[in-house]
Amino acid sequence: MSEATLRALVSIVLSSAAVPNIRFRIEGYDVYAERFTRLKAAIRRQEIGFEIDDAYLASSQADAAYNPRKDSMILHSSMLKSTAISQRHRGAIIHECLHAILDMDYVQGISPYQEETVCALTSNIYVLHHYGKPLFKPNGNATQLTRKIGRKPGMDVTFDDSFQAMYEQVATIYDQADPNYGRRPGLHNGLRQRL
Repeated sequence: MSEATLRALVSIVLSSAAVPNIRFRIEGYDVYAERFTRLKAAIRRQEIGFEIDDAYLASSQADAAYNPRKDSMILHSSMLKSTAISQRHRGAIIHECLHAILDMDYVQGISPYQEETVCALTSNIYVLHHYGKPLFKPNGNATQLTRKIGRKPGMDVTFDDSFQAMYEQVATIYDQADPNYGRRPGLHNGLRQRL
């Protein structure tokens, strides 16, 4: 499987008309469409590597992953075995794209759990606007916050009640898998920019 094919797959996801609906702020950092456009350009310049690793994803119970140590995205082979990108796979890809953006921008002020929470929120916003239905529960915290952002694009989610509830859910999920996850420092390296 060629890296070019994987790059094309992610570029398709980033080309969706749903991307401009991803517009919010967390801890002073703005997440909006231009960041995803810059990521797409970085992908075209091959600044981000791509690989298939089903075994790694199975061990992580994930459909996709981003490795900031290698500046690479890991996708599941099933993404290339169908004629259309599924809702679940689009959600996983856009989630990992935000991880890559935060790495590319060397964002340091967001905790690991905040990062996972905003990546989940981003998936929900994307899927809702791409398919017309949310990725997560229709009346859950992610969808409530997605709707608030729709009414107030660019809003700061840092102290929003729905965001805080999502954060607690995310922390519980990650703590069950790895109690030290939330205590690790951020791994962002600015896409190969060593300090």
